[in-house]
Amino acid sequence: MIDLKITDASRQPVNNATVHVIHANSGDTLQVCENYECLEGDMGNYTIFHDGLMEKVSFEGEPFTVNGITEQDSFREDFVFAQNKCHVYKKSGPEIIMVD
Repeated sequence: MIDLKITDASRQPVNNATVHVIHANSGDTLQVCENYECLEGDMGNYTIFHDGLMEKVSFEGEPFTVNGITEQDSFREDFVFAQNKCHVYKKSGPEIIMVD
């Protein structure tokens, strides 16, 4: 599971964000947590990708955009996710996003 931590400017977890994961090439929005147990705001952690989505990525990696909205702010970050036949992993992208 690949999680993203969202904090406010004082580094407190943001537990009320709405997060969307979009395949940058196709424009498709993934239903990341539809049939998978995910973190959705638990201590500011949000699941943004997991092994159940392995068919969405290549061995070289695929670009994705993660958009989020909180009560006070919004964000957009770029990621690259890839697979190695067993698991998905993050090739690039932030670990933590700080919003105002």
